[in-house]
Amino acid sequence: MNVLVCNDDGINSEGIIALALVLLKNGHNVTVVAPDSNRSGFAHSTTFYREVTIKKIQFAGDIEAYSLSGTPADCAKYGLSQLNKKFDVVLGGINNGSNLGTEVLYSGTVAIGTEANCLGYKSMAFSCLNYKQANMQRVAEICYQMLEKFFDKLSPEYTLNVNVPPLAEGENPLGIKITPLGVSMYTDVYEFVRDGVFMLTGDPIDWDNPEDCDVELIKKRFVTVTPILCDRTAYSVLEKLKGN
Repeated sequence: MNVLVCNDDGINSEGIIALALVLLKNGHNVTVVAPDSNRSGFAHSTTFYREVTIKKIQFAGDIEAYSLSGTPADCAKYGLSQLNKKFDVVLGGINNGSNLGTEVLYSGTVAIGTEANCLGYKSMAFSCLNYKQANMQRVAEICYQMLEKFFDKLSPEYTLNVNVPPLAEGENPLGIKITPLGVSMYTDVYEFVRDGVFMLTGDPIDWDNPEDCDVELIKKRFVTVTPILCDRTAYSVLEKLKGN
């Protein structure tokens, strides 16, 4: 299988290296296109009418890899349109931190998947809660198992957003849950850095979510899987508006 792997944490992040190597270990042809530095929170932004630098670089396992100065969506777009390869699937991640609930609106990792959908490709987006506490090799193995489990059900109509709890070596998640998105909101705190310069930080807000949503199930150590659509039309409202 030919696999394009992108991320938003940067070409040298532990997650993308672990994911690419587990794919290579299982006999797949892997190509990596990732930002030259961290682009977390860039969502589906794309670089128009501005220069973007692309460099072929050395990567773990001698995998063909390119570093790009643009956004995560740029990486997917470039890989799918310019490398003259027929990819079977596009994978985003493994993201440093969760992409649960409302976070998908800000996520470059999820945008990789939805950009692939826009271009007619199947995709999945992988994230890990408490990334720094996790055994990334183990998390990568779980992500690969999710790819094997769901590949036949993938479609360019949606991307599968997968969140994995932090796993020690040999540890297994409690199970897999197909789940809707919950609400994951943070306090918006603009910390003063120096005159005219601030930094956005914040803490999670305790939200009254249903027990069967991704935000709550990840806390119980389930792997959560949510299909994400590019089409953001509110169809129920559309029908109401047509009645006016």
